[in-house]
Amino acid sequence: MKRPRRAGFSLLEVILATAILLGSAVVLAELAAVGREHATSAEDLATAQLICQSKLSEILAGAAPAAGVQDQPLVEAPGWVYSVEIDPIEESGQPQGVASLRVTVRQVLDDAGTAGGSRRRREFTLARWIRHPGTASATDFEPTEPAEDAIDLLLDGREFP
Repeated sequence: MKRPRRAGFSLLEVILATAILLGSAVVLAELAAVGREHATSAEDLATAQLICQSKLSEILAGAAPAAGVQDQPLVEAPGWVYSVEIDPIEESGQPQGVASLRVTVRQVLDDAGTAGGSRRRREFTLARWIRHPGTASATDFEPTEPAEDAIDLLLDGREFP
């Protein structure tokens, strides 16, 4: 005599389906955590870039002094500090009237040594060449004798070899 076939799943099939479901849930949760970490990283980097560009623009516009500072807190961006470095460019020991202006913005770490959990500290630097503070500007130059034409003005009395 034959047994009638029952409709439904066996215990083995249910356990296997449950294991696949739990494995998929674990993988998706890990992917979501990685996605959140990368989103936070991108947000912090964008914030650092905006702050750095803003500070550099303030210095170039003359709203902030072009002087070297270390780890100054930013009132408009709590949790961030900035540093400014000005290095004169020299060639053969002679100053060229040009300086490298470097603005660095970084996050301040909390007491636990992290910036909000497992996030890494973010830092961003912008560098630009500027006329060295204290040197004569190009507009201060006045020729000693009037130029004959535009070529003489361009060459400034120098001749090509």
